[in-house]
Amino acid sequence: MKKILVILVCLCLLLSAVACQKTPPAQETTKPQETTQPQNTPEEPSKTPEEPQKTYQELYAEIISQYTALLTAKQKGETLVAPNTEGMDENQTAITQTVFQIVDDVSAKSAAKYGYGYKDYDGNGIPELVLFPEFGRVVKALFTVSDGKAVLLASNLTDPDNVYFSENNIFFSKNGLFLMMQGEEEGSVATATYSYFRVAGDTLAYETVYGEVYDYEKKEILENFQMVNGERVSIDREEFMELNLEYTQIRDGFTNMGILKLQAPRIYLPLVDQGIDETRPVADFSSYAAIIETVKAISENEIFDAFHYQEWENGEYDHLYACPTETDFDYYNRFLYIIYRGIYSPLGYDEIDLNGDGKDELVFLTEDYTIEAVFTQKNGTPVMLKSLLQNEEGWLDENGYIHIDRGDINELEYSVYKVTESGDFELVYDIFVAEDGNRYLTKDGKKEKITFEESLEIYDEYCCYPERVDPNEYTRTVSDLTYTPVTEPYYDPVQSAAQDGISWHSSANWDGPAETKTWFIAETYVTFENLTEDSVDVNFEYLLTRYYPDPDRENYSLFEETRSSLKVTAHRANGFYFEEGSISGRIEFHSECIWIIIEASSDERFPEGYHCYKKDIILAD
Repeated sequence: MKKILVILVCLCLLLSAVACQKTPPAQETTKPQETTQPQNTPEEPSKTPEEPQKTYQELYAEIISQYTALLTAKQKGETLVAPNTEGMDENQTAITQTVFQIVDDVSAKSAAKYGYGYKDYDGNGIPELVLFPEFGRVVKALFTVSDGKAVLLASNLTDPDNVYFSENNIFFSKNGLFLMMQGEEEGSVATATYSYFRVAGDTLAYETVYGEVYDYEKKEILENFQMVNGERVSIDREEFMELNLEYTQIRDGFTNMGILKLQAPRIYLPLVDQGIDETRPVADFSSYAAIIETVKAISENEIFDAFHYQEWENGEYDHLYACPTETDFDYYNRFLYIIYRGIYSPLGYDEIDLNGDGKDELVFLTEDYTIEAVFTQKNGTPVMLKSLLQNEEGWLDENGYIHIDRGDINELEYSVYKVTESGDFELVYDIFVAEDGNRYLTKDGKKEKITFEESLEIYDEYCCYPERVDPNEYTRTVSDLTYTPVTEPYYDPVQSAAQDGISWHSSANWDGPAETKTWFIAETYVTFENLTEDSVDVNFEYLLTRYYPDPDRENYSLFEETRSSLKVTAHRANGFYFEEGSISGRIEFHSECIWIIIEASSDERFPEGYHCYKKDIILAD
């Protein structure tokens, strides 16, 4: 059956507003120019060495020093005095006044909870500096480096040159984006504007800016608008709702603070002695072998036996491992999220060349072959291309493309990426299904609205796993990917699979002949009994449901069920090989799934290939 893109309509929109004070805007700065250093030759006299280039920490040091001094004074209950900016250029003035205003708005009690962090949001090798509180993931100010000096990119303070709003609220969002929510009230009229932007060098690139004007007294919307090429353009309510559903919600079900944590940098609290243990283990991501050992150590660390998701969100585990760089810290937290966010299947890995350049990528996957994270190498250094978040499923096709399917109660999204020869993660296409059923295609850097029929055509072109097969089963069938567990199971998976009351389940669906408009769902249940040192009996219960149109009622269907069973004996000496009549195959036992590999079959109930059965599904009657 064709994979139908469906959407369940459910609105969960979380908006908040924080009152802020006024501050002058940051001065725009020019982008750094490339320079070529002359080479000394024997004929030329030796030139005086240039001063060593400052690190990003050194370039941001003055900002952090001012920030720390003001927080210290605030914590002591001292009255802050506005800084003297005489003699400063516009950029210095903007930075100085912004930092002052941020701390001036902080209470003495919460001063110790304010910190800063570094993270390279645009991948240009220059980490941005972010000022933000320990809780809430609200961005107070965002800085970068341009022409060898720190510059202010954005803050949650007022921009007096902006005629539309007087309050800014900036939040970390997914995929390296930031969400700015801005509001202004004049009498009974309120203007709300929502902007999604990313860092692009020393500027901000806005993906979309839109908003609405509401009259509280008249209780009516006066205008919906969108910023197009710098101009404010009125749009109808339907267009506004499409934008609102697509952008404003902090996605992944409801507001997922875990996603926001992964977008935030490691926080340094200048007023808090965090009591870091210098003997703690190191999270080493310098090579594939080191990454595997680090993931193994995290998986086996007993301190995580009582892992608490909210404590992870609040940074309780941030200092359990030493992370030499900000990138190491990011990878460490992502693996905590992968390993402990509710994935019951133990993590494994494989090294496989996805782009045909002769160099392997490092792929982390679960027992059922769901992709969880992918690394490649750039200049000999491992770089994480992707780690999957909640409600995302990753799988591979025969071209080595990485598919990421995401779905929750609000929306669906299907993305296909490829690893380029340069080691980049390049989007081939993305289909986004919004809450209201509208569909959007992103391809070749362009985003457009498409019809339901167009989405099916594009989806079928790239999402090429056949009927009766799930994505993880297709991954194993068409790729050379294999599963090597990071850690050994704590118990015998064969013994566990054969316990009384344990069942295993797999389902498949497909279309009948087009003219009949019928479709089928096959449910297969497996149990084991009579386990010995040599063999185990395997019981298959097969339920086939045929759906077909009701001739008396339009848009209704009827169904028929057919039940059957099969019993075989699998022999341990041959890798749990079994053969019964027209089928033969073998069984792989894992902690949370089993694989039944049908090697030969003329029985339509058991087609050849890899079939994954999941645990803890109740047997059919």
